[in-house]
Amino acid sequence: MTGKKVFISYSWSSPAHESWVLELSQRLVHDGVDVILDKWNLKEGHDKYAFMESMVHATDIDKVLVILDKAYCDKANDRAGGVGTETTIISAKVYGSTTQEKFIPVVAACDDEGKAYLPVYLEGKIYIDLSKVEHFESGYEKLLRNIYQLPSLAKPKLGSPPKYLLEESPVSYKTTSIVRGFESQIDKNPGRINSITRDFLDEIFNNLTEFRLPPGSCRESDFGEVLYNNLNKYTPLRNDFVDFMLILAKLDEGIDLDIIVRFFERLPSLLNPSEGVSSWFNNDFINFKFMINELFIYTIAVALKKDNAKMLAHFLHSRYFVLDRYKSADDPSTFATFYANLEGFDNYYKTLTGKTNLVNPHADFLVSRIPDKLTKTDLLDADLFCGIIADLENWRWFPRTYVYRNEDSRVFPILNRLLSKRHFEKVKIVFDIDTPEELTKKINSIAKDQSRHRGYSNSWHRMPGIEDFIDENKIATVK
Repeated sequence: MTGKKVFISYSWSSPAHESWVLELSQRLVHDGVDVILDKWNLKEGHDKYAFMESMVHATDIDKVLVILDKAYCDKANDRAGGVGTETTIISAKVYGSTTQEKFIPVVAACDDEGKAYLPVYLEGKIYIDLSKVEHFESGYEKLLRNIYQLPSLAKPKLGSPPKYLLEESPVSYKTTSIVRGFESQIDKNPGRINSITRDFLDEIFNNLTEFRLPPGSCRESDFGEVLYNNLNKYTPLRNDFVDFMLILAKLDEGIDLDIIVRFFERLPSLLNPSEGVSSWFNNDFINFKFMINELFIYTIAVALKKDNAKMLAHFLHSRYFVLDRYKSADDPSTFATFYANLEGFDNYYKTLTGKTNLVNPHADFLVSRIPDKLTKTDLLDADLFCGIIADLENWRWFPRTYVYRNEDSRVFPILNRLLSKRHFEKVKIVFDIDTPEELTKKINSIAKDQSRHRGYSNSWHRMPGIEDFIDENKIATVK
């Protein structure tokens, strides 16, 4: 960074004040500022008034520091002596076309009431206060930052308008306003976190009901397009859900996670026909199956991303008392009940995208619509982790997006770090075990089951298992 050059205007009030100005000047020089001071630069035979005027007018002077005490203030107001001359010159510049930022009032002394000595022409100007010993260092840093134009709080780089403002017909949901005010609300009143969460999830559910497809639409020739448009229109609601979950996962404390479990228990009721509808097809509700599946995957993605083992364990090992036309209250389900296939969509999606060789259009669609605050890796890890936990528990969850992982990648932090005793103790609840031996036993019990090394029939790539990321014999062996 190129050096800065300043001129110091002050009053010869007293030897003590002159010494104070000299020490300030010396310190600025040590900090890389070229200081023009009469004691250094004004020699015998020079015209001191011409010198002062030239310094104020000089284009190579970045700043003029006006050191203010009672004597300076009085002389400036009375236009007396050298200070009066400088005041005449400077005040014209302050009120004229020259940028006012060039002139920095620096308060060296205050009156008996603690008010800064400010001449009339500087009243109302923001000044830097160096008058008190206890605040001198913070004031000096502020002065130095001003000279170098390096503020402690820099204005952020200008961004782009939010995407929702640029939509031709932006969809407005109450959930969006809840998310935007969520953190400030719980900062002010942490005890409201669960009531706000309930209200938010109720809004999500109520808005989802508006996406019902007309009965029998799955039999129409344009069903693929209808389904595609329906799912895209629900996307802003999904994004609100993801944003909300990201905040919850950071907070951790004070959250009743069963509120979210109840939300997921409620979602399958969307698969029931509306009241008064007597004729329907199962695929009339296929959009809701996709939504439920996607919302659950992103719930796991958020918990993984935020390294929230408590949240992961709760959602992966809770029993869900789902009430729909296929289940009763005494038949609880695992998270695998939220798995779904997107039928009646494949041919339309392949035609729309031109990707005729896709192994699974549903998987490609999931990968194509990842929220801004998450990554492709977040999605793929969440889907695969659901599959790995399902494997260990003998449940059914095929991670359809596994083909989008780098097949040589063995990076999966929550699994790779199981070597660490400390990490194991932190995440063991995610695997529903208490000791390394229990996890080793689970892995060994599924190792010989060849059916679990499954994959798409049109792809030679097979989904990885937990043993691809951790040697079961080395779990919790490193401190």
